Amino acid sequence: MEWARPFRLHLTDGRVWDGAQYPRGHVCLIHPRQPFGEMTVALSMEELLNKRHPEHPLHGARVQWADAQCGDQYPSGTFRSCGDLQPLGALRESGLLWLINRIAFHPRGLALALNQEEGGDITGWQLLAAEEGEPFSFTNRDDETGYRRAEATLRAALTRKER
Repeated sequence: MEWARPFRLHLTDGRVWDGAQYPRGHVCLIHPRQPFGEMTVALSMEELLNKRHPEHPLHGARVQWADAQCGDQYPSGTFRSCGDLQPLGALRESGLLWLINRIAFHPRGLALALNQEEGGDITGWQLLAAEEGEPFSFTNRDDETGYRRAEATLRAALTRKER
């Protein structure tokens, strides 16, 4: 089975953006520190980078590919944990389930749902598909709450990482 190939894009102004190239060549590039996590999608790496106006942020950017060998769970190379192992249900409270849905699934008409039993235990997950032509979306209140929770979770992880 082929997987997406992660990369870092080093912009000429010093910023670094993360992305992935999918087995069929499509590329997804995440713009960090943007409200609600903006991203750029292109048909290929060449389309992403070529023919950019000199003032465009991607003009002159350099691609750094992750190691070619990836394990089942983690990329190879040196890394350390930015927090303790969390139960699957913590994805909701942390805002990370909101972030995953908002950025990766909802724009594609899908939603990642956790199956929660009456006792509160998370027993699995599934992908849900919206009706044809109907996008998934959150209410404004859920968007604000999810954004605040996700930002707090990511900020805490980055603070631990810097120590």
